[in-house]
Amino acid sequence: MPGMNIHKTIGFCCTTALLCVFTGCGGKDDMTTTELEAAFAADSAPPPPPAEAEGDREGTDSPEAIPAGELFSPEDLRQHVQTAVQAIQKDEYLEAAFLLQTLRSTPSLNADQLTAVQDTMASLQSRLAILADRGDSRARQALEAIARMPRQ
Repeated sequence: MPGMNIHKTIGFCCTTALLCVFTGCGGKDDMTTTELEAAFAADSAPPPPPAEAEGDREGTDSPEAIPAGELFSPEDLRQHVQTAVQAIQKDEYLEAAFLLQTLRSTPSLNADQLTAVQDTMASLQSRLAILADRGDSRARQALEAIARMPRQ
C-alpha cells in the first residue's frame, strides 16, 4: 500500500525533528555564551566589593589563586567570564566548568548574572553528556570531575 510509506516517512521526519530539538543536533555551535557575556557587560556589573584591609589578599593576584566565594571586582568578574567563554569555545570543558563553578559561588553576583552562570553550566553539562554518550572520553572525564566539584 502506498499510504503506508507516507506514514513511515512522516513518522521518521517527526522523530528526527524531535531528536534535533532535544539534542541540539549535536553541532559545536549549539553551546552559546551570549547570555553569560551579556549578563556581565559593563552596564550590568555588581557593585564593587567593600574595601579590604591592607594585606588581606596577599598572594591572590592571579584568578587561579582567588578562593571560591570571595568577592570579585567587576573587572575580575568580566575577566573570569571571558576566560570561561574562551575555554568553552576551545572545548576545554574542565577549565570552563571550574571557572563557572567559581563564578557561581561568588556572593556579589546579581540575579541575572547568577542565572546566566547557572544556565551556562547546565548547557555545558548537557553538551558533555551528549558527547560522553557518543563515546567522547574527555567529556566523560569532565563530567566525572564536575560531579566531584564542591557545591557552594
